Amino acid sequence: MQETLRQSQKMESVGQLAGGLAHDFNNMLTVIMSSLEFMKPEASSKSIKSIDSALACSKRAANLTQKLLAFGRKQTMQFTSFDVNEMLSESKSIFKSLVGENIELNFNLNREMKNFTCDKNQLEQALINLLINARDAMPKGGMITVETQDIYLSAEYEHKIEGLKEGSFVLISVTDTGCGMDKNTLKKIFEPFFTTKSVGKGSGLGLSMIYGTVKQLGGHIWVYSEVDHGTTFKICLPRNHEKTDKKEPVQESNLSDFEGNETILLVEDEELLRGVANEILTQHGYQVLEAPDALKALEINSKLKGKIDLVLTDMIMPKMTGKDFVDIIRTNQSEIKVLFMSGYPREAITNHSILENEINFLPKPFMPIDLLRATRKVLDQG
Repeated sequence: MQETLRQSQKMESVGQLAGGLAHDFNNMLTVIMSSLEFMKPEASSKSIKSIDSALACSKRAANLTQKLLAFGRKQTMQFTSFDVNEMLSESKSIFKSLVGENIELNFNLNREMKNFTCDKNQLEQALINLLINARDAMPKGGMITVETQDIYLSAEYEHKIEGLKEGSFVLISVTDTGCGMDKNTLKKIFEPFFTTKSVGKGSGLGLSMIYGTVKQLGGHIWVYSEVDHGTTFKICLPRNHEKTDKKEPVQESNLSDFEGNETILLVEDEELLRGVANEILTQHGYQVLEAPDALKALEINSKLKGKIDLVLTDMIMPKMTGKDFVDIIRTNQSEIKVLFMSGYPREAITNHSILENEINFLPKPFMPIDLLRATRKVLDQG
C-alpha cells in the first residue's frame, strides 16, 4: 500500500508538471504560428514552402501539448462517431513509416464493422504506442497484425472486469512476432515508469498511458505473451457512449471577413503573445487597449471615457484570474461582451468550476483567423 501511494503521488506530480508545461507551450506556439502567418504575404515562393513546413511542425507540436494536457488530466475526451476500419486504413502509411521497412504490417479488418463512438485521436495515439512497442520487440524484423472485430460481452464479464457492462464492443488487436514477455514482466507492464528497455531508450509511460486512455474511453485492455512467441494486445471499447461531440464544419474564410472597428480591452500576462494578438486585431481595424494583468485592465477601464465593446482576457493570470476580473468589471458594465482564452482546454476549466459551460472561449494555440473569427462572432452576438 505504501508503494502504491508513493507511485500515485509520483504520477500526480508528473501530471501537474505536464499540464503546466503544456499551458506555457501553447502560449509560445501561438506567437510562433501567428508570426509565421504574418510573414507569408510578403514572402517569396521559396520562403513560403519553408514557412508552411514550420507551420506544419508547429501544428504537430500543438497536438503534442494536447497529449501532455491529457496526461495531466487537464484534457477531456472528444467523442465522435467514425468507422474504425476507415481510420486504420487512412493511418496505414503513418503506421508503416513508424514500424520500418524490416517489419511486415498486415491488416485483418472485419468488413461488416459499423461506426462507433469514441475519441478518434486518443484511440489512434494508443494504437501508435502499441505499434512502437511491437516494433521495439522485433529489432531484427518480423510481422505485426492489426485486427478488428465486433463482439458481445455477456453479463458475466461485469463481475470479472470492473467497469465493463454487458453489451456490444469493438475489439482491436495488435499482435507481433517479437521476443515476448514472461509472467513477471506481464504483471508490471501497465505500471507507470516500468520499462524493459535500457536507460535512455524508454520512459515507461507508453503502456501506462494506453491503459489510462482505454479506461477513460470506458473499455478494457488485455495482453497475452510468451517468451520468444510474440505478444498480443487487445483493446475492447464499448460501441455506444452517451457523450458525443458534434462539431459543425468550419467554412473556409478570409481574414478580411472578420474585420471591425470596435474597441477591445486585451488582458494577457504573456508579453509576446499579447503583442501578437494586438497586431492581429489592429491590422484588421480594431482599436486595442493592452493590459498585462487584471489590475492594470481595471485601471484602464476606470480612466477610459469611451466604450469598451469587448474584453479579450486570458484565464490564468497572476494577481487575479480572468473570471474574477470579468465579475468585477461587469458590476458596472453588465452587458459588456467577453471572450476568454487559455492554454488549458474549455473542459478542464469548466470541470473545475472556474467557468460555466455557456461561455465564449478561444483555446491556445490559435492562428490569426481563429482569433478574428472568435472576436467577430462574440461582437455580433445579440
